[in-house]
Amino acid sequence: MVAAVFAQAGVTTYAATDAPGLITARTLAVIANEAWETTLHGIATADDIDLAMKLGTNYPAGPFEWTSAWGPGTVLEILDRLWATYHDVRYRASRALIDEVDSQPR
Repeated sequence: MVAAVFAQAGVTTYAATDAPGLITARTLAVIANEAWETTLHGIATADDIDLAMKLGTNYPAGPFEWTSAWGPGTVLEILDRLWATYHDVRYRASRALIDEVDSQPR
């Protein structure tokens, strides 16, 4: 139904298959994971990365702010499910993120 309405307006639509993380969550989880990896290698601090993402890309929050809002365990779970499904290296969780989750009280 929705595709037909868009087709009448001349807009091509594509179906998104069911996958772990949905589109927004998987995109933000990958960005957050790259941010964690960047701090692991001492390239930038979490505060610097958040500021750069907000000022450089006009995102409303930085990747560490997303991680904090969602909880590091949630970000890790999204990445782990994507890794289990696709075995693509971009979904392999950063050691820094794993360590953060492991340090959280249970």
